[in-house]
Amino acid sequence: MVDKKISGLIPNRKQSKEKIGKLNNNSYHKDHFEYDYELDAFKCTQGEYLHFFWKIY
Repeated sequence: MVDKKISGLIPNRKQSKEKIGKLNNNSYHKDHFEYDYELDAFKCTQGEYLHFFWKIY
């Protein structure tokens, strides 16, 4: 690809599901949450942020 000056892009799982129309219809399913790297949190469909709180080892 480098020799032919082609950029290779690999879709993530969500992008693949969107393309084939297989996203879960439930608006609270993880398919509809967006990750905010700056805040290190997920944003739900209602605009609320879900921050990591606790991990049990």
